[in-house]
Amino acid sequence: MITEYPETLPGPARTALSVTAEGTHFDTVLEGRHTYEIGVKAGIDDAYPHLKHVVFSRSLTSVPGAAVELVGTGGHPAARCAVVSDRRPPRDSEGPVSV
Repeated sequence: MITEYPETLPGPARTALSVTAEGTHFDTVLEGRHTYEIGVKAGIDDAYPHLKHVVFSRSLTSVPGAAVELVGTGGHPAARCAVVSDRRPPRDSEGPVSV
């Protein structure tokens, strides 16, 4: 796993295992608030400094990680994921989703 997907390891694990390989499969990590808060409580405000880091939450108004993007109640998770993956936003019953 480390050889094929080094980018999936969080920064502290990469450091501990001396993993320096660039990732080839993923460039972005998407997390919900609960998962993100596990790292924050452990003193890690950006567990994936080598990836674009997006956190989705309806209750957070800010995140301590300066490089972490917060998509809150005003954002639409499916639309944000579409932008991250370079796909057009999905259409729903209310028409196109604005990004």
